[in-house]
Amino acid sequence: MIYENGMIINLFKIGKYLQEVTSKACKKMKISHVGLMIIGISATREINVSQLSQELGITKSAVSQALVCLQVKKLINKVASPDNKKSFYIKPTEKAIELGKEIFDAHMVKFLQIKEELGEEKFLMFFSLVQEINKIIENDK
Repeated sequence: MIYENGMIINLFKIGKYLQEVTSKACKKMKISHVGLMIIGISATREINVSQLSQELGITKSAVSQALVCLQVKKLINKVASPDNKKSFYIKPTEKAIELGKEIFDAHMVKFLQIKEELGEEKFLMFFSLVQEINKIIENDK
């Protein structure tokens, strides 16, 4: 039991650190966490509202509201799907990519310190395990 409690507490501390750094950066950039995630996800692949809703675990309405805010700030564009004229996918603007990079770079200082102290092998193993854990969690939803 003590082991499990310690593990939960340590995971909480990691999550809290990531949330604090991200919150500061989002506040500075005047975008929401959801907006940041939309920029990050849409920068890696073509994605639509339904897919964003599913991936982020929020309603389509919440995604649409975030998209309106991002459009007003000229951080995303809606691009018509070549297959279906009624459908569109989200594409971040260059401004959004720069903002996202600045926010994610805020985390890199700590990640590089962790990588240096753990060594590359343990560092990469950790992120590999995090990806596997996220897949398990997503499959349970």
